[in-house]
Amino acid sequence: MTKMHVRLAILALAGLGAPVAFAQPNDSCSTPDAIAGFGTFAFDTSAATTSTVGLACGQGDAFNDVWYCWTASQGGPVTVSLCLGDVFHDSLIAVYTGCGCPVGNDEITCNDDFCGLQSTLSFSAQTGQTYMIRVGGYSEGLVGAGSIGIESGILHTATYNGHTYQLFAATSWPDADAIATSLGGTLVTINDQAENDFVQISMLAFDGADRRTWIGFNDVEIEGTFQWRSGEPVTFTNWNAGEPNDFGGAEDYAEMLGGNGQWNDQAETGNGFVRFGVVEIGDTVCRADFNLDGAANSQDFFDFLTAFFAQTPNADFNLDGLINSQDFFDFLGAFFEGC
Repeated sequence: MTKMHVRLAILALAGLGAPVAFAQPNDSCSTPDAIAGFGTFAFDTSAATTSTVGLACGQGDAFNDVWYCWTASQGGPVTVSLCLGDVFHDSLIAVYTGCGCPVGNDEITCNDDFCGLQSTLSFSAQTGQTYMIRVGGYSEGLVGAGSIGIESGILHTATYNGHTYQLFAATSWPDADAIATSLGGTLVTINDQAENDFVQISMLAFDGADRRTWIGFNDVEIEGTFQWRSGEPVTFTNWNAGEPNDFGGAEDYAEMLGGNGQWNDQAETGNGFVRFGVVEIGDTVCRADFNLDGAANSQDFFDFLTAFFAQTPNADFNLDGLINSQDFFDFLGAFFEGC
């Protein structure tokens, strides 16, 4: 057989000269890449096709998508982001319960366009649970490569008047509300100017950054009648000039502006600005219940050790601004004291 005959045979096997298509391994939800814990994970959708299973952002497909089965190494708020600076196409992320192909209402949360055309989302994870992460484009043919950043959503913890406050990443008011509930509290209730100043200065600007945060004030039930998510009576407000104005007829949720500490009513997704959430947890929370699942047990010990060795913000157990051996000894003291 001549070289020409060999070449013709190869072309025939390839489909009469058609290019050979090599499937991307994690192109299907049935063959996701397995990843775990916090870190940065590479993705590439350049050879991906569009899946037709499950909804993305509650309405349709994530085009040219790839799939990851992520295992949570610790519980609590988690941020999944394509905003690390190396993603340049109009992207979309969705997260689903478990690692089977999504059906029905498996979608936990989804995001499109958080930092420009790139996406970030937050949700509350449970230690050891698996979640499907779907990365795709906003429309057909929008593909690219880059990095997925997965990290703890808790940025800072502090106490005030016997309550614990935690600052965490959040992409919408409903997401922030769900995370606050999972942490054992509610989105912050602000009862006076002193507490407002504490949230603005000690939480939002704890490291000098200028942040906005969702608070628990909303008028979802009765338009124009704002109430606290915690159910506490309204004793104080701090609206910015001209607010609340229900611009566009869809602003039912209150945010605090980091620059002046005043409030603004906003739509649930925030219309483009990066926002955070502040949860307020009552003084009935047991300190030994590190993962806030309602029980103090060996899982709290393992979760604290994981956070401590990873140097995540919630490992600052004594809230002195440092993560060191004193946090370890203080946690041990609380753990053996029990609840």
